[in-house]
Amino acid sequence: MSKSFTFICGEDDFLVTTEGKRVFSEWTQGIEDDLSKETIDGRAGKADEVVDVISRFIAGAQTLSLFGEKKTVWLRDVTFLGDGKVGSAKDTLAELDRLKEFLEKVDPESVNILITACPVDRRRAFFKWAEKNSTFKFLKAGSAKDLGVHIQRELEPMGAEISQEA
Repeated sequence: MSKSFTFICGEDDFLVTTEGKRVFSEWTQGIEDDLSKETIDGRAGKADEVVDVISRFIAGAQTLSLFGEKKTVWLRDVTFLGDGKVGSAKDTLAELDRLKEFLEKVDPESVNILITACPVDRRRAFFKWAEKNSTFKFLKAGSAKDLGVHIQRELEPMGAEISQEA
């Protein structure tokens, strides 16, 4: 069975965002219709902003492409999955349940969904659920290997390379 969404998270927001950009770019390559690709800012400083973010994301994912292309929606830079005041607020937890219910019903044949988040609290129910129910990737902070891979990907189109001695 195909997973209904991709979840990229980790300890380093640069690595998470860079990997998210790579996946989004890969998924949207060749898509002419800008309405078939949508990015929703996932940053929220208060629980009521989480409600707004989740509502905009669900609305975006439910809106079909005008030209019949597969839609791609990226919930980018989610900040309310960490171990902080906003992440543990009752309203945030209720919204995460609503998001989970939506993601369980998504048809991966009609919409690509990408969620990137940093920081994340690995003890939380949503994190554990996403780990099992998504195409999941956790990027560790300070991983020179991960950083090196991302840098090399950025340099490839320019024909540049980093030597192994660097």
